[in-house]
Amino acid sequence: MAFPELPSEIWHSIFSKLTFRDCIRCTGVNHNLRSAVFGWDGLWHEISNEQGYDHISRLRPYMSYFNSHAVQRFRLNTHSDQQLLLGDKVVNAMAFVNFLIEYNCNNIKEGVLVIDFWPTSILYKFSSICHHSLTRLDLLCIDKLTMDTYMTPTLVLRHLPHLITFAYRAVVTQIDESVDDEPWCLFEPPANLVHWNLTELAIEMFGNGRPISIHLLLRLLPKLRRVSLNALDCSNANATMHTLLHHCHSIEIVEIHDGQDDNFRWDNILSRQLQQEPKRGEKSLDDIDNNDHLYTIISGGLQYLVVDGDDRFLNVNTLQPIIIKYQHTLRMLRIRGYEPITRLLLSQQYINHLTFSHLHSLILVNLDQPPPEMLPTLSANFCTFLRQTKGTLVHISLSVSDLMNDIVLNCLAHQELRCLTYLRLSKSSVLSDIGFIRFLQYSGIGKQLKSLELNEMDLLTGKILHAVAECLTSVEKLTITGCKQIGVGELRLFFSRIQLLKWLHLVCFVETQECSQQIIDSIVEQMKSKAIEWKLVLKTSSNDNHPSSVCRVFTSDVM
Repeated sequence: MAFPELPSEIWHSIFSKLTFRDCIRCTGVNHNLRSAVFGWDGLWHEISNEQGYDHISRLRPYMSYFNSHAVQRFRLNTHSDQQLLLGDKVVNAMAFVNFLIEYNCNNIKEGVLVIDFWPTSILYKFSSICHHSLTRLDLLCIDKLTMDTYMTPTLVLRHLPHLITFAYRAVVTQIDESVDDEPWCLFEPPANLVHWNLTELAIEMFGNGRPISIHLLLRLLPKLRRVSLNALDCSNANATMHTLLHHCHSIEIVEIHDGQDDNFRWDNILSRQLQQEPKRGEKSLDDIDNNDHLYTIISGGLQYLVVDGDDRFLNVNTLQPIIIKYQHTLRMLRIRGYEPITRLLLSQQYINHLTFSHLHSLILVNLDQPPPEMLPTLSANFCTFLRQTKGTLVHISLSVSDLMNDIVLNCLAHQELRCLTYLRLSKSSVLSDIGFIRFLQYSGIGKQLKSLELNEMDLLTGKILHAVAECLTSVEKLTITGCKQIGVGELRLFFSRIQLLKWLHLVCFVETQECSQQIIDSIVEQMKSKAIEWKLVLKTSSNDNHPSSVCRVFTSDVM
């Protein structure tokens, strides 16, 4: 069968969507396709043991076509095969690295290691071939806690001086009794280990691991721009913030997590970027433009500050100086925890001297109730804090319990938020329906808001739904959950008045006797005509014929 002659760009588009194993299978079709596959530069762009070649020896038959200089990425995963003994995994991993050394693959720029033993010997050998070329390393270790747990970052930075991005994640399964209770004595790097190229660093520890004293290492990274950490305790978090303030003068993104809340950890900016894997033959992440203006980095100062921790995690006296220093460059501020938020708002003198001229995103999460006697002061200071944003906010997410009241919402409405397009309010029991409706009716809010989320708010009634449908003339995405005081009739009226949406997510509690199948079908038909993508969850109350809390889920995906 004659095979068509195609431009190299088309072959690249086809082969880049296939795995290495699939590409090799294509070589058995005919001679022309075999030549096209082995003549494609991207075939050897990545060497991996995850493409059906669990052992590197299975690649030997194709070595006559091998182009060592084309290899720019490697991926080694020993954890995927749980049937192999640990000794066999170590042997296979060493064979993988020896293969790279044997064929002189000295142009590798990116590496991914997912292994269930500490990689000291692997890193020593691998650094001998990638010493001058490797710029990005993602290392995930799954094993018991040993001294290597804390020494690995120092080892990597010592032997890979041209590294630009380093992500280190340790999943600790058990603790080695030989490890001291105070691990920072094991982790202290030598004073001459200054790394002049590293700009992105992510270190995370899960399981039974003790915190890493990372601030000692940060002092030796003068070019660091982005850092995401969760392997910290209280003293380490404060020491880290102090180091970032006084030693890391090029910093742009800071994310510090206590590791206790995965919902906050997984949506952080840097980890999300580091988890993106380019397809075979494509450019690396650093070469791809980011079109989301909220996450666009503008050179010159700290722009994204994320602090997620419990009450004991961070001292506000450490948080305040870094906010003051970078108040004119901050574009996103996210703080979770009763202690840092409360103490932040109790300092009136500190708040009065703030000016957030570029703050686009404000996310505050505090699910604890403040003492009633402190609420007036906190509310007044919170209003002062919001006024200091000077109307630049685009994205607001507030889960601050009773701090989200009519006074704060009224202040928010009067800030002339000309750019506000996203608003998320959660878990407020004191916000009144009158105050919220007045906010929606305020000039500019209803016309410019593109996305609104109301989660578990006591004020969610039919009157609120009516106000949302009438006032929000530009909204595209709407999420309302925890509606406990809305009847089926009010739901149907809401759907008849709301404009066409891109996304609608609604969770309602309704009486069982009101939810006949005919009524449900009519509601679903209304949602089909009002939203491109939608999800409806009806939680019915109990009666003699239905168990309690029956959930019925309807989505656009299955209709």
